[in-house]
Amino acid sequence: MNARKLLISLHGWLGLIAGLLLSIMGLSGSALVFRPEIEAKLFPQWMMVAPQAQRASWQSMLQTVQRAFPDDKVQHIFLGREVNRSHEFWLRDG
Repeated sequence: MNARKLLISLHGWLGLIAGLLLSIMGLSGSALVFRPEIEAKLFPQWMMVAPQAQRASWQSMLQTVQRAFPDDKVQHIFLGREVNRSHEFWLRDG
């Protein structure tokens, strides 16, 4: 009887720990998936630009980024979907 109670208690604690870990993994995965939407709500000044008369090409912006950060390599480019949305250039250290 004593071993049974110990196993039930151990099973409960292990289940609680595993459930907590799985919950943390699920929440962090959701944050990664919805990162653009979360950042747009938290930091709108990072994602918005004032539309100009003529749009700059992403190639010219890429060259500007490469001149500003010559030791880094552009890993990803995310183009803004709307006229007032900024483009994102993700860099990786050289």
